[in-house]
Amino acid sequence: MDTELRGKTVIVSGGGGNVGYGISLAFAEEAVNLVIGDIDEAQAQKVARKAQALGAKALAVKCDAREIDQVSAMVKKALDEFKEVDVLVNVVGGSSDYSPFGDKPRETWRNDLDLNIISFLNCTRAVLDHMIERKRGAVVSLTSEGQRFGLPGWSVYNGTKAAIIGLTKTLAREYGEHGIRFNAVSPGLILPTSDEEIGELSGWRSELGTFVRGPDFQAEIVAACAIKRVGRPSDIGKAVVFLASECASYITGQTLSVTGGSIS
Repeated sequence: MDTELRGKTVIVSGGGGNVGYGISLAFAEEAVNLVIGDIDEAQAQKVARKAQALGAKALAVKCDAREIDQVSAMVKKALDEFKEVDVLVNVVGGSSDYSPFGDKPRETWRNDLDLNIISFLNCTRAVLDHMIERKRGAVVSLTSEGQRFGLPGWSVYNGTKAAIIGLTKTLAREYGEHGIRFNAVSPGLILPTSDEEIGELSGWRSELGTFVRGPDFQAEIVAACAIKRVGRPSDIGKAVVFLASECASYITGQTLSVTGGSIS
């Protein structure tokens, strides 16, 4: 199928590492104009070079999506360079504390809210008027299967990811008449295939990240999946490209689970 994405402009907020890496390169294969926003500028530059090798016109922008001024600057650079924005992908997210809710310091609540919700709101608002004016656009946002089955230790994170689904459904209803589609992708556990796919600032380089990437934990993941392998960034990239493309032109307000058939 022809995605009709060639030459379209795509912003991937959080496009440097792991899932964002897979999404950025999946769009690059469609020969888009690609803007990779990431707090880790060095990693974003690395991904931009790979995207260019795949046929995309790619621009890396240092951006902390929690800060509206930085998001506005990223969108301005996209418009200055490519004149339009057709697709926004909200990838930025994560958590800083994996303890039970009663043990979480209050400051970690705010961190999770800022990282997962404020980043979504900042980026979506920054492109909305432009998309309304052009009467077309697609926004695809990353949620998490953790919100569906209540992953212990991730209470505030899970709540924010559930909120992404609610926001996506509501925005789809509010702005469908303007030709803008809003959808979400809900990944299971997605593991990087190599250190090249994660930057130096990535949580995947932490002690927990190293444990999760280890063979013992991966075996548990595989055992819990109908498709007997771990999920990779490219799996999410393909799903996001589909929802952003004309192949999904009559799909909006939906959440697509990409989990390998996890039974968790």
